[in-house]
Amino acid sequence: DIPFTYYNTYYTHRHNEENRPPEPVTPETVLQWKRQCEVEIAKRGLQFHDMGHGWTAEPFGISSADGWKSDESNPVPEEMRKYLAQLDGKRALYKGVALNTQFCMSNPRARRLFVNYVADYDESHSNTEYLHLWLADDNNNHCECDACAERSSQDWYMILLNEVDRELTRRGCDVKIVYIVYEDTTWPPFTEKLDNPDRFLMMIAPIWRDYTKSETKADPSVKMRPYVKNQLVMAKSLEEFMLYVNEWKKIWKRDIFSFEYHFWKHHQFDLSGLQIARRLHEDARAYLAEGVRGIVQCGSQRGFFPNGFAFYTHARSMFDVKTPFEELISQYYKAAYGEGWEDFLRVLNKMASLVPYEYMSLDHANRRPNAMYSPEMKERIDTLPHIAAELRELVRSRYNSDVRVETVSVRLLERYAGYIELLAEALSHKCVGDDEGALASYEKILVYLGESERECELYDDHLQKTGFIGQILKLKPKSEVSNANGD
Repeated sequence: DIPFTYYNTYYTHRHNEENRPPEPVTPETVLQWKRQCEVEIAKRGLQFHDMGHGWTAEPFGISSADGWKSDESNPVPEEMRKYLAQLDGKRALYKGVALNTQFCMSNPRARRLFVNYVADYDESHSNTEYLHLWLADDNNNHCECDACAERSSQDWYMILLNEVDRELTRRGCDVKIVYIVYEDTTWPPFTEKLDNPDRFLMMIAPIWRDYTKSETKADPSVKMRPYVKNQLVMAKSLEEFMLYVNEWKKIWKRDIFSFEYHFWKHHQFDLSGLQIARRLHEDARAYLAEGVRGIVQCGSQRGFFPNGFAFYTHARSMFDVKTPFEELISQYYKAAYGEGWEDFLRVLNKMASLVPYEYMSLDHANRRPNAMYSPEMKERIDTLPHIAAELRELVRSRYNSDVRVETVSVRLLERYAGYIELLAEALSHKCVGDDEGALASYEKILVYLGESERECELYDDHLQKTGFIGQILKLKPKSEVSNANGD
């Protein structure tokens, strides 16, 4: 049900093994937790959406339990190899990752194995209301055999979904199927469509979009890119992505919702928590104007560092997009910090203006090497510790409150100020090309956050933060480099 190694990484306490030894968590344990969640979902009358990636591997006897980890030793049953996608003349795991490996959708026997596996799964998971049938992750990895080349990947996807629907109907299964407009299936099909739209729900997933803006209205200069199998360039803005969605809407007249990534990593690029919150608020309005009726989030549920304003904004915007952003700020900050909440807002806004999201996310948004090299940013970055000191002083003046949530919120900022000081040190080195100094500062960040992980784990995802900060800096801890070299 769940890629085990990916989710188990938290329990190995990577980047903090000296404070938290690895815990014995098995796939059976994770499955038990999932079942407990399903019970609680049912108690509350909520919709249960199940599955995602993995369907293109498991029906063929290939384990996807390693998640997105490359494992060239992951066995492919020889009798099943003929069903894997053929790329460069070979049928093998795509870069060693089962979850990223497509299958040969033109092969009727392969589709039958897939269809039966899905139907068997649904029959044994009768509490699932929405079953997500996604293809493999990653892009430009579809089968290139002569038969598959006769149709686009998205046309084969429609054929596959129709066969799943017919089998579910034959077995009397009434589950709804969620299909995904994502990666290669961002392009709409050329010839095929769903025969029984009542069975399906469309989900869009603009994973490569820019999170510095929310525009969805077409700029004449923004064009759809042509579909060329396995040579596709993904949409880099929400505006461009919606051009493809609007083409899909010509053959899909029903509900659409979005699978978004604000809390996957993008909130880690926002020092104030205010910038990604504004993006969420604007996205909710932009999506609704385009007929997209809701947003499901991919990412950590522990993004409350420095505070939980972004999560609050997401929840309130899903309930009512009409509430002005400034009103959401006052609602949350009053509740979190009490009287004088404007002082906390002012200091966090200073951080955002000094080192904005646009700079922190450069390397990820544009995929440019050395994007963090920016000597002109050094003076601004070197001002951050002074703002952190201002935050510390503010925390000291409001350290205790008669209202518990205010005390917790304020004291969390005390830890946050220390993190900002160390992050500023790392960024100051990085912006002038001093990788050795940046690495030393990054190691300090790992130690500092590791010391308080137990204390802060409800509010901050330690593994996620340390991992993505390392990606921003393009650095790995010395311990990981040594292990990779076999030391």
